[in-house]
Amino acid sequence: MMVRRRFISREAAETFPMDHSLWARLWVEEYEVAPAAPKVERLTPKEHLDRCFDEILQAAKKGQRCPENESGHVNSTRCGKLARDGLIKVEVFARNYRVVTILVGKDAGLKTAPPPYRVTQPKFIIDKQGGRALKRFMQNDVG
Repeated sequence: MMVRRRFISREAAETFPMDHSLWARLWVEEYEVAPAAPKVERLTPKEHLDRCFDEILQAAKKGQRCPENESGHVNSTRCGKLARDGLIKVEVFARNYRVVTILVGKDAGLKTAPPPYRVTQPKFIIDKQGGRALKRFMQNDVG
């Protein structure tokens, strides 16, 4: 049994005279077992990578933008790992806009949507060779 504020029963709380409109009436809540915490799905690092790849693949199939960081299972660490494993190639443009090319499977060659602004080339590329900058980024490259 748990006593809320100073009332020992719901009845006592309901009959208590209210002098102020902002006061709240609280009462006893009885329970035998604490409510169970919601089940949290625990994934292995491999499962996270698989889901990240699947989300990027779905975006490429639909012609959408590469999912942004922390949307679903996609983040820069997992994208980098997938790129170094040779599954994808990531081109990073101005304003951290990423275009991902799928390199394996029946969907090899699919790309996510290109940047919505005029750019000559990406700032850097992440692929099986690692990350490499192509040129120093200058503000006037963005149109």
